[in-house]
Amino acid sequence: MSTKKHPEIISQKTLVEGKFLNLVELTTEDPDGTTSKIECTQRSCWSDEHTTEIIHEDIQKNFGAVDSIATAIDPKTSERIILLQKNFRPPVMNYVIELPSGFRDPGEPDPVVTGLRELKEETGYTGTNGKSAFCVRNCPIDGDERGTFIYCDIDLKSEDNKNPIQNLEEDEDIEPFWTPLKDLKATLDTLHQEQGYEIDERLYSISLGLQFALTSL
Repeated sequence: MSTKKHPEIISQKTLVEGKFLNLVELTTEDPDGTTSKIECTQRSCWSDEHTTEIIHEDIQKNFGAVDSIATAIDPKTSERIILLQKNFRPPVMNYVIELPSGFRDPGEPDPVVTGLRELKEETGYTGTNGKSAFCVRNCPIDGDERGTFIYCDIDLKSEDNKNPIQNLEEDEDIEPFWTPLKDLKATLDTLHQEQGYEIDERLYSISLGLQFALTSL
């Protein structure tokens, strides 16, 4: 690994303070004394009644968002299927195909707890056998946010999952749907090309990895 010394942050200024995100200006100094400025986002403290205990420093040390990779066995075809959702995202003014996801609440130190809760709220399905992956940076070129994935099973024969009922926020527009896991990339390509929907980068990366594995083995 490289032993090259990296720049140090010598000052930080908040340019815009929002409810969920802050826009900040970082001033860095290289080992040779050269200074540079960069603008980036930082996840700010939530201000609603459910999340007042979450602070920026806490998110820096732990996970913030969780994406749930939920799969099941299709009772009709015996195929492995994956649960996706169509979610309207105002920043792009379009529906985005993505995994069930959300931010952790206070008292949720385990991402599996967050992932299963968000899965239930957004899709109505109850997941089991949850396992978590390690935390990753969502988009380090733009901001400091950390997230993680969980894996879980959904038993479609279970009474809990026969009539799933969503529990959405007033401003949420989410439609869950299933697709065969082996056809994940083809499904995403079709939804983008024929329906014009945007595709979440993390989900598409998973589809590319799966496609590579299926065609290379």
